[in-house]
Amino acid sequence: MLHDALHADVLAALLVGHVPGLERLEIEARVEGNAAAFAAALRELSRLALPAPVAEHVSRSQALAEGYPGEARQLVQLIATDRKAGLAALPDFENQFKHVVLKVLDEQGGTVGDALKTAQAEAAEQADASRATLL
Repeated sequence: MLHDALHADVLAALLVGHVPGLERLEIEARVEGNAAAFAAALRELSRLALPAPVAEHVSRSQALAEGYPGEARQLVQLIATDRKAGLAALPDFENQFKHVVLKVLDEQGGTVGDALKTAQAEAAEQADASRATLL
């Protein structure tokens, strides 16, 4: 998942200069690519024609997650230019990562899943009713 990839990019940035073959530009390119993919996935979600209750939950999840890719990008840059400051900023990023995982993926994801199941059941009922009137 992209939130994990961004988290890994930040942690990998800490290892540049300590692990042979791990290059700063490679990590910066990875975090840029993963941040762009994360943003694209959020945009794609907003384009889906979802039932109103599902769309509302998805929108709430998006709002909670939108800042995360930028934070990962900024922290990778900070680590590259000032490792000590990057290490000092790491606990805040870890808290944001936990927030994205717990609030967005677990809590909101469960809510979105429940709303999708309800919408699916309602659609099945409407299909059955339509089928009954046709027969």
